[in-house]
Amino acid sequence: MRYLNPVFAALLILARVSASAQEEKEEEKCLCFPNQPCWPSRETWSSFNASVSGNLVVDHDRNVPRYTITPEGPEQIIKTLSFASSHNIPIGSISSPGLVINTSEKMRHLSAIRYMDLDRPVYAIQSSSPGVSSSSSEMIKFASESGLVVVVSDSTPGPGPGPLSSAFGLRQDNILEYEIVTARGELITANRGENSDLFWALRNGGGSGEDGDGLGGFGVIVTTTIRAYRDLPVSFASVSIAVSIPSSETTTTTTTTEEETEEEEEGKILDSFYRLLPEIVDTGAVPVFSISPAGFILEGLAAPGLIEGEIDQLLAPFLDEVSSQQQEQQRFSKEVETFANYYEFYKAKHELFALKDRDGWLVSRDVVKEGKGNGYFNIVRELVNAGFIVRQQAFNVAPKRGINSDNAVSKAWRDALLYTTVSAPFDDEENGEEKEAALKALHNESFEKLSALATKVGAYVDETTPLNPNWKKDFFGENYDRLESIKNKYDPDHIFYRPGAVGSDY
Repeated sequence: MRYLNPVFAALLILARVSASAQEEKEEEKCLCFPNQPCWPSRETWSSFNASVSGNLVVDHDRNVPRYTITPEGPEQIIKTLSFASSHNIPIGSISSPGLVINTSEKMRHLSAIRYMDLDRPVYAIQSSSPGVSSSSSEMIKFASESGLVVVVSDSTPGPGPGPLSSAFGLRQDNILEYEIVTARGELITANRGENSDLFWALRNGGGSGEDGDGLGGFGVIVTTTIRAYRDLPVSFASVSIAVSIPSSETTTTTTTTEEETEEEEEGKILDSFYRLLPEIVDTGAVPVFSISPAGFILEGLAAPGLIEGEIDQLLAPFLDEVSSQQQEQQRFSKEVETFANYYEFYKAKHELFALKDRDGWLVSRDVVKEGKGNGYFNIVRELVNAGFIVRQQAFNVAPKRGINSDNAVSKAWRDALLYTTVSAPFDDEENGEEKEAALKALHNESFEKLSALATKVGAYVDETTPLNPNWKKDFFGENYDRLESIKNKYDPDHIFYRPGAVGSDY
């Protein structure tokens, strides 16, 4: 008879017990979703609704019911988190299954204050309506009435540069303080001095920080204090040119026909614009432009603090190139206008700067400026000649003196000159399957073309298709591991959940 070594036997038993305990622990933490047996009964939901003053709404007009609570204050948020935790219900965004906390409906309040940022007083707007998408206009109008301007983003979640980004940095750079309810049901302050790790993480710009309904991957934001600046005029310019986009072959072979010569000459117009971009954004301006089979359109150039004559001077090298190449004046148009303050500009033009197309890449200043621009431009040419529309926004969000850019926004944003999106037009009559097939083809085509610039390219979560297996790197860059560590500290059971957010593969 063979006997088991008693020490080994004890270790084996201990290992089995530990494994069993771990399995039970993981089973306890398993999140519960609608239509699963673990989902609370209607009676349980009714009891919870009574505890939060009837502020729960259930939408059954969906394949998966949506449960949304619009709390009146932090106390109801804390009750909601306690209920969700006891039933393992995930707290998600509007598009996520589980329970949605909408803080933008009944918790709206704005005030202009003087805030002590370390030992320096600055202007600030304090908002207890964290819903960015729904209240950007409201916040800008309120700031304008106080003679101030704030940096908002209409491309959230994500850092989404806007018309003020080259002048004042990203929205994340200008947030001074949060009040937030954590997964443990604690109302805490996060700023440079208190819970600074959480403050760093919340301003990540990757979809896990503050989003449109005040809910992020780390807690429920109750109040946001954001730095404000003295209001200023904003000039706006648009340019349309019906140019032929030369193929990449045209630039590498000897031209022999008049048509090829014309394409090459018109290609110089686009080259001149790309060369001018660093100078444009360094003045504080933000241009949005698109290149399509129909030609080049500078859809809008926002220039805070500049007047019309200064806009013309800024664009002069580009416009001179246009004048030297264009023989038919009807193929070229330019408009410039100046708005008295930022709110007037925002009402008229902000939609142009809200990039919401799929498949986005950050292209660094080095790629365009240091002799590699031709390679990038060749990729643009190939995509346009294949029928795609390439839309780009240029900006400078490198760290600026006096602005706190010590946050979790990926370094790729700081190095970037361009945010590039690629799209193809769809007919309204196309069905869902055709659109899905076209989207996949677009995704594969554009990723293949732009992957040559992978070391200088990034993306942010709301403007990229969900087909990307490298989402951790592309959405959060070098900061993912640190973000996940902070996530585990403040939300150890990962009760806050959304696809593509930090810890979403938990």
